[in-house]
Amino acid sequence: MRDTFYRSGRSLVGALAATNYKLDIDRHALVPSGAKIIAPNHPTTTDPFLITRLLDEPMTILIHDTVFRVPVLGQYLSAAGHIRVVPGNGIAALSAAMRKLEQGRTVTIFPEGGIS
Repeated sequence: MRDTFYRSGRSLVGALAATNYKLDIDRHALVPSGAKIIAPNHPTTTDPFLITRLLDEPMTILIHDTVFRVPVLGQYLSAAGHIRVVPGNGIAALSAAMRKLEQGRTVTIFPEGGIS
């Protein structure tokens, strides 16, 4: 069920990106499937959404608690299986990320912790 929510959101992001952005994805090598950590920079608020367009497989993104409190968006993020990062409780988020990796999922974390 989570993958259904994820893929629906990914399709919506793809449609919005196609009409609003020029995505130029330059891959120097194929990204292997299976468990991996993706750690991109975070220059804009659209990065977490656009990053889902890079891989065909679902990914789990660690996202700040305040984003989960946005009506509708927060419910979608929970349903899609993304991880809520609550300030002061990073251990819980990292434990959840480890479980996702053990399940063979890709985990995306923005190491800057905010928009740069």
